[in-house]
Amino acid sequence: MSYYKKIFLHNSCNNVTDEGVRNLSQGLRSLLTLESITVNFGDCDKITDEGLISLIQSLNRSKSLQSLDLNFCGCKEITDEGLKSLGESLKKFESLSSICLNFSQNSNFTDKGLKNFTESLELSSTLQLITLYFDKCENITDEGLSTLSESLQKCSSVYYISLDFAECRKITNEGLKELGENLGKIAKFEYLTLNFSNCEKITDEGLDHLGAGLIISGTLKSVSVRFTSCEKLTDSGLNKFVQSLKQLTSLQALNLDFGSCKNITDQSLNMFSQDPKKIRFSQNNQSQLCLVFAFCISLINFFQL
Repeated sequence: MSYYKKIFLHNSCNNVTDEGVRNLSQGLRSLLTLESITVNFGDCDKITDEGLISLIQSLNRSKSLQSLDLNFCGCKEITDEGLKSLGESLKKFESLSSICLNFSQNSNFTDKGLKNFTESLELSSTLQLITLYFDKCENITDEGLSTLSESLQKCSSVYYISLDFAECRKITNEGLKELGENLGKIAKFEYLTLNFSNCEKITDEGLDHLGAGLIISGTLKSVSVRFTSCEKLTDSGLNKFVQSLKQLTSLQALNLDFGSCKNITDQSLNMFSQDPKKIRFSQNNQSQLCLVFAFCISLINFFQL
């Protein structure tokens, strides 16, 4: 077992406790050549900071680890202290290029915890792919989002970022402004995925700020955003956002999901359907545009698109 390079552990039982994680961690300590690990403890709500810390510290023994995928979704006993310890451990990985961390559905997390975690990202010169799930973490605000984006801006090698803050209802336009400005400054940034569904305080102003920040980037190839059920968004905000992204000369794919936004009307559909040249966002003939307007109740001529 000491020679394994890839480990995939999927747990379908939600009765795992810290003791079980500690036992697993003991076994992982011998995997000094491990390159990739995926661990799923989703909905194991008996796991605490102690379990998370024991797992990540055992992995620190592997200097060759390149990919880290941890799912602690719904593990509601993990707190800011656990996030802080995770961040401190991430600093010790010398070859880590990809992280996917799912800590969604946890009201214990605050801006302070997110700050302590994300500061570790600034020190990484190897991270290239970053995927973070903090959806339904109801106590994360603009401050936490801003701190995260500032840290991501300093990741010199990152080219792929996916952030999920759906149902983080304290996030506002100001958070989107800081996010756009910081992400737009990342040097080698190519792929962006964002989810702010059900963030009910976001308005057209926030969408405008996000687009204005992203156009600073000269390298973005793909942008995918979800603002489903953000009921304050209107045709005007969507139009300005798209017009901003059209200025990204490197953009090849644009995916927009504004489902259940009750103020999106046929005006938005007309923008995309009447004259395709008006919405062309790339010089590349292979460019891709994907639109989702499901359950937008103000749409009348949807099937005429």
